[in-house]
Amino acid sequence: MKKVLLPLYVFIMIGLPACGGGSGGGESRSSANAAWQRNLPPDPGSAATASLTGVDVNNNGLRDDLERNAAMTANSEESFQATASLMRALQRTIDPSTTGENVAEVAQEAYCAAKNRPESANDDLPEDVLDALVFDTEERRAARRDYIRSYGVRTTSEGETSCEQ
Repeated sequence: MKKVLLPLYVFIMIGLPACGGGSGGGESRSSANAAWQRNLPPDPGSAATASLTGVDVNNNGLRDDLERNAAMTANSEESFQATASLMRALQRTIDPSTTGENVAEVAQEAYCAAKNRPESANDDLPEDVLDALVFDTEERRAARRDYIRSYGVRTTSEGETSCEQ
């Protein structure tokens, strides 16, 4: 009996994870084979929350922890790009370089990123969860409160803002 159970156990532990899971026969979301999941920056670990600005090793303006999260939750390139754009825009609201001189630009970027984000992206990563990821430390939440206190919750610069893509 032990001779039968051991090979069965080994098959289950080694063989099944290689199947990829899922039921449709296609790639699973966590397979990291989709175009938007390739060439992701390394996991920043605890360095992700060690400072206000976090870690951005590939210098694309998006914290690496957020970029990885957007890629791993997206079901399409469109969803990934839209989520990454909104994360990047929200991140700019707490960037020390955001001042009264460029706050209208930052506000317009955030407004347009949210407005143009397709419903499918919200299904992949709802905005309340996205917001919690961007403002994931007390320092970042305090910076967000300071931004709102200083500049208000601007959604447009002056009047209606054009968000042409």
